[in-house]
This record gives sequence, C-alpha cells and structure tokens, in this order.
Amino acid sequence: LDDREFLKQFAHVAAAEMDRINGTVESLLRFSRYSQPNMVPIDIRQIADKARSLISEYGREQGVAIEFTCPPEVPALSGDSDHLTQAVLNLLLNGIQAMPAGGTLRVEVKWAPGARYVQVIVADTGTGIPSEQRDHVFEMFFTTKERGTGLGLPLVQRIVYDHQGFVEYESETGKGTTFVIRLPVVAQSRSAQTGVSSIGS
Repeated sequence: LDDREFLKQFAHVAAAEMDRINGTVESLLRFSRYSQPNMVPIDIRQIADKARSLISEYGREQGVAIEFTCPPEVPALSGDSDHLTQAVLNLLLNGIQAMPAGGTLRVEVKWAPGARYVQVIVADTGTGIPSEQRDHVFEMFFTTKERGTGLGLPLVQRIVYDHQGFVEYESETGKGTTFVIRLPVVAQSRSAQTGVSSIGS
C-alpha cells in the first residue's frame, strides 16, 4: 500500500477490468433481451440501409468504404426491425474490425423472383478467419478480439433463427469473409410482393 507506482498500476488495471466486465454484462443483457421479437411486416432493404447508415462514420474513421446495393423490389418479410438491425450491425462491425488496414465492406440485399428467401450479404476484404477457428465463430464467449465479448455472432445467429431463417459464411485467410443471412419471404400475392418502393443506394 505504500508503493505509489504499484497503486497507480493497480488502479489502471482495475479500471480497465471493470470496463471489460461491464461490457460483458451489457452484452449478456442485450443477448437476453432478444428472446421475444415483435413480428410485423418489414422491408429488409430499409433495415440493411439503416444499419449501413448507423455505422458509416465508424467505417470512414477506419478507412473502410461501405458499398450498398439492393434490388428495386423485394417481397415483404415478417420480422422485428430493431432485432434485425442489430444483427446486420453486428456483421458490419465485425467486417470493419476485420480490416485493420482499411478496405471495402460490401452490403447487399438479394432476391430472385419466386425465391423463398431474401438474402442479406455482408462481405469484407479483411484478414479472413483462420481455419482452426471457423467451427467456433457462433460459440458464446469465443472471441479473438482483445476487448471482445464473444457474443456478437451468437446474437446474430439467435436473431436470425428467431425469424425462421439461417446464417452462414465463407472465409479465406488473407482475402476476407462473407456472411449471408437468409430470411423467409412472407406468403402473399404477387401484386403485394412487388408493391414496395425502391431505396436509393
């Protein structure tokens, strides 16, 4: 207790560890709150575009260019807008952080007429996921980030599963990673499916 240098270092370490624990607790609370989505008709293009807009400034600060494309028409989905925005945001954040030297993050909404699923694609040009880690990316608390909690991707998977969809990825070390969310189309008439207005990219 008489060692001022020790006390200074201890205070710094304690504060940093409290911040880390607080981040983990907050992530756990966010994870637990996503148990009951409020399912209503949604336009997935608006959700993807909102997520892109929310994270665009962070992307610019990290030297990452975000490209967004979507078709002029997509069918309606049934989903929770807040939950799906969080899922897409988590993927965008992961993509940006996978490019420490900057790069390009591609965000795309895809749908082929008659297809049962709408796709949301998030592709980075980053470092890729090492082969020995690829079986663990959706495991809770698995992270390679110094300040990560290991709950971002499990939350994405949980949200997508709650929407009767699924999420998959491909990765190549040194070339980047592509995540694909697939969400089921709401069964409705063809005229209703094509009645959604377009979004500019």
